[in-house]
Amino acid sequence: MEAACQSLNLLNINIAVVQETKIPDGKHTRFSSGYNVFATNAPSKHQRGVALIWREGRNDLYEVEETRRYGPNVLAFQLVMGADRYYVIGCYIPPSDRTPYHNFPHQKGMEQLPDHSSSCSSGFQC
Repeated sequence: MEAACQSLNLLNINIAVVQETKIPDGKHTRFSSGYNVFATNAPSKHQRGVALIWREGRNDLYEVEETRRYGPNVLAFQLVMGADRYYVIGCYIPPSDRTPYHNFPHQKGMEQLPDHSSSCSSGFQC
């Protein structure tokens, strides 16, 4: 996570959802290079996982609120920009997963959002 935070800082990126984090048991850096890190618990150190990485207080352009985990490959958060509020879901769908799209775990997160209005950041690997 430290290298990811350093890279985001060099590229001047404020918010990112990173896939294939491979972080089991919640053992990861929570803050590095000015970034907060919120990650799911991957099933092993060899596969899966998603993390939200963001800088706080960047010219008061945005706030990240209500971070939640929905299993090892799905996380959700609210992105507040002024008077606007966006519900964002970040997920990773492994290439070996042949589950029909409408049954993926991110659906659970979407069902709990107001009016089912959201953005979904998915990772598909082929």
